[in-house]
Amino acid sequence: MESSDRELECLVREPDGSFADRWSVPVEAPLSLWVNGTPWVTIMCTPTARRQLALGFAYFAGLLEKLSDVLTMEDCEDDPSRISLRVRQDGVHPPPAAVVTSGCGQGLSLSQAWPEGTVPPSSISTEGAAALMRQLQEGAVVHRAAGGTHASALSDGRKLLALYEDIGRHNTLDKLMGHSLLTGLDTKGLVLLTSGRVSSEMLYKAVRMQVSAVISRTTPTDLAVELAKRYGLTLIGYARGKRCIVFSSPSEFAKPDA
Repeated sequence: MESSDRELECLVREPDGSFADRWSVPVEAPLSLWVNGTPWVTIMCTPTARRQLALGFAYFAGLLEKLSDVLTMEDCEDDPSRISLRVRQDGVHPPPAAVVTSGCGQGLSLSQAWPEGTVPPSSISTEGAAALMRQLQEGAVVHRAAGGTHASALSDGRKLLALYEDIGRHNTLDKLMGHSLLTGLDTKGLVLLTSGRVSSEMLYKAVRMQVSAVISRTTPTDLAVELAKRYGLTLIGYARGKRCIVFSSPSEFAKPDA
């Protein structure tokens, strides 16, 4: 099993001198996905939960809707960084090979139609949002050890049900979706927490998962807020300590707790 972080030799410089040391940094590695025998995409990621990442990425790209759409999923013996999927959909023609970086862009556009309807309403409270964000931060062990990673989790409103870290914030949502497909976890009505910015692409994934609320430690974009309101999704940003900012809510969430 590949590690999420790695110790490297470094030189620590301080005002009173410098000294050699070792420092933990997050691991970045490529994951190449092949679909129905064709190279599809290479994702730069933290090389853990690779199958979850592959399934979640394919789900959000519209190549599958449920686990039974996957006929086979195989690791390549000659190339441990490659996973081959064979999906049930006839006539699947993946786009030309591309690289999805760990930066702001996801590399591939979300050309799928947005779902109809709305998401289930959320009953999350201010105290609940703060408590869940604390659980997310406590569970982000790679970030505490090496920094430089994002964390996202699914919760039933009381406890975390699944948590994944990665150098890419989109990758964490893909891993959560892949986990849900593999384990049968129903994401409808759950709460999604993330350490990263909530862009329209992140909001799209939240809506596809049918979660009722998204809580972030940082900000959403203006388009993400507009889309959250359209779908009746509670969107909370800057959840730090006891403070948070409610950008979208179908209820009177903004009322302070008693």
